[in-house]
Amino acid sequence: MITEPRWRSFIVETTQPIFTPEQCDAIYDASQKLPVKEDELKRFSYMGQSDKDDPSQQELAKNFYNLFYGFLQDSTAYVNGCAPAQTSIPIISTSTPKLGKEWQYHRDDFEDKQMKREWTVILSLSDPDDYEGGEVVMLGNGSESILKMPKGWMAICPAENYVKYNEVTGGQRRLARWCIISGIKDKTQFEINMRYQQLYQAFEENLSEQADELFKLANNMLLNSFLDKSEIYSDDK
Repeated sequence: MITEPRWRSFIVETTQPIFTPEQCDAIYDASQKLPVKEDELKRFSYMGQSDKDDPSQQELAKNFYNLFYGFLQDSTAYVNGCAPAQTSIPIISTSTPKLGKEWQYHRDDFEDKQMKREWTVILSLSDPDDYEGGEVVMLGNGSESILKMPKGWMAICPAENYVKYNEVTGGQRRLARWCIISGIKDKTQFEINMRYQQLYQAFEENLSEQADELFKLANNMLLNSFLDKSEIYSDDK
């Protein structure tokens, strides 16, 4: 949970999971079938790139990406909340006391052949009780948001915000991290849209059929008013 107040930091943590525990385990298990690399600073191990000349590895990579992007596309809270126009290749990382040193503040707002990163997305693939330490810290507008999210929960912040990962002192922390370009270009509008999704999720189970339809209609109107119509909506896989 976020333990520090923030004002106009544009840091949003989901209030419900975007993935089920079973989906989180499936993503992690599929990632571990690919080559695993070790971070040179002993901060984590992570899913490496598959060998383009190895058909079996290419098939495993294809299965992983189909699974991961399929789960994302099926998550209404994620799709409607983030309005992703383009998605980077995810990094699945594992941190332990042996491979869990602190990763100091850094930013993700760089550009490569794939895309210019606008938002950083972090998904917890483990529960807080699975590890000690290891908090994700997002810096926004001069204040720190300290996160230790339940399994399947997501946090998102502008890619130019500084993020660090505290040292894991016990157990095992699993994370998925990727970046997106959103169809909503104004950061305030982006956060408003995300907050609306949280509001809908909070009441969804107790809504009457009529109220549910009104919520969805309002959401569509809100989202369509915020979207940059020049964006082309497709995941870059």
